[in-house]
Amino acid sequence: MTNTLARRGARALLGVAALATTLGTSACDSANSAWNSVGNLMVGGSSGPQQGQPGYVKGFLGGVSADEPRAALAGRDVLAAGGTAADAAIAMGLMLSVTLPSRASLGGGGACLVYNPDTKSINKGKPEAVLFVAPPGGGTGDRPAAVPLMARGLYALSARYGKLPFEQISIRAEQAARDGVPMSRALARDLAVVAGPLSGDPLARAIFLDASGRPLPEGSLVRQPDLAATLGQMRLAGVGHL
Repeated sequence: MTNTLARRGARALLGVAALATTLGTSACDSANSAWNSVGNLMVGGSSGPQQGQPGYVKGFLGGVSADEPRAALAGRDVLAAGGTAADAAIAMGLMLSVTLPSRASLGGGGACLVYNPDTKSINKGKPEAVLFVAPPGGGTGDRPAAVPLMARGLYALSARYGKLPFEQISIRAEQAARDGVPMSRALARDLAVVAGPLSGDPLARAIFLDASGRPLPEGSLVRQPDLAATLGQMRLAGVGHL
């Protein structure tokens, strides 16, 4: 009986693989080496979803957090499709530019703290800060914009730490801008605070305000065709032309 148990024990799988990744709107982790080490244990077989499709990764791989639910879902799906933490952060940043532009948009900037413990990685195992912040005094008017730093920062993050193609990650936000998304409670509250300045901008007024100049109520469908066109140009031609 002892020999039988020993043989059974020898056939048992004793290894456990775990990779935890946390994301925020201003910080992210990248762990490509860890990803590669557990990839064969976590991904589906050849008959399941292929890399780049949600469901490719099986089991828990990481977590995402964002100020708006649709952005968090976009990041989750990128992880489930086999993307890195950087890929997920990019997807969330672009989706936030559609669903919560009052807090994260192509007219803003950002920063990302990236860490890969592998000494053979591109950052040689040391933390790296990717900054895309406008210099003091940049922009014009009372509400200066940092275009195109947000777009270029996310693109640089993709080139340095991403795994999935940038054009594949960005298309979901482009479709959301073109088809429209319901106005979230957070965005409705933010718009109520800046309704005055928005009413002086014809383009913003046409998107976010009603005919009487009041912010659209929560749940209203918000379509942004110009933003969709910009995201489409980024997807097809990159960010160098912005």
